[in-house]
Amino acid sequence: MLIISLFGTIIITLLNINFDDHLPAILFAVCGIFFSVGMSQIMTYDISRIVNEKYFHSIKNSLHEIRKCFVMQFICCGIAYLGYEILTENDKIIFAITIKNFNFSLIRYLNVILICCLIYFVINFQELLRNKLELDSKIRQENLDE
Repeated sequence: MLIISLFGTIIITLLNINFDDHLPAILFAVCGIFFSVGMSQIMTYDISRIVNEKYFHSIKNSLHEIRKCFVMQFICCGIAYLGYEILTENDKIIFAITIKNFNFSLIRYLNVILICCLIYFVINFQELLRNKLELDSKIRQENLDE
């Protein structure tokens, strides 16, 4: 994700796109909501109704992986937001590199990290939905087989 964010920052820099000063706080708040809702969804999964052991462990492992992704993404969000707050303290931009009209800013990079985290939360929600549909389908099939 950090490398993708770096490439995104380069593209945004080349396109001369600037972010509003309030964007990081908004993105962090939205990421916090996504994290909270996602973790709630994971915790409310009821996989105990699955009879097939192999499928039970498959769904259980998948949910653990999604949970780890949610936690890591939120940690990245928190670090990026904290870094932004530290770097913009007292309206000082501490780190920027300018090479021949190319101005790479750490602040812009941190903004892109927050945007990427938000995108990854959406991707993980899609994975949760896929798991939910698989789970419902499997439970339905097991009920029909009885």
